[in-house]
Amino acid sequence: RAAQTALWEILDALVRLMAPILSFTAEEIWAYVPGGERPVSPLLAGFALETFRDDRLAEKWERLLSVRTAVTKALEEARQSGLIGHSLDARVHLGAADGLRELLEQQQGTLPALLIVSQVQLDHGLGAEAMSPLLAELKIRVERARGRKCERCWNYSEVVGTDTAHPGLCERCLPVIRAQAG
Repeated sequence: RAAQTALWEILDALVRLMAPILSFTAEEIWAYVPGGERPVSPLLAGFALETFRDDRLAEKWERLLSVRTAVTKALEEARQSGLIGHSLDARVHLGAADGLRELLEQQQGTLPALLIVSQVQLDHGLGAEAMSPLLAELKIRVERARGRKCERCWNYSEVVGTDTAHPGLCERCLPVIRAQAG
């Protein structure tokens, strides 16, 4: 009986998860799933992610997305002033209070992709003029990115031009191109 209950829970969750993507298939399966009172369609049943929700992970990403919002505002101001043309033209310096600084240090490798900029540097010595109007614990300074633009991903890098076989590629794109060629 316990195994049947476990299988029913798994089936219920899978059908709810697949419903937005494979709606007709989910509807057919839903018609055969036994159960008491439940909505007539898996699309009306609610999403099954509440079971798998990680509150700490959700809080971490809410903080990262608030940083992204603040940086996006600073990038737009830099674009309007003519400092940069596109967000990938930017090198962003971030300074943060203790809790946020730890989070940014943990995520430093993913910050350029999250913020859609070429380079991110964590600085502790940013002045009061760098205070973010959207996030009190964050300081932001935008400058032009260092290096040259990669022909493949359009990110700026100081490595572009150093490889003789592929002089127009950055350190991220070189291994990909070499793997495809080999």
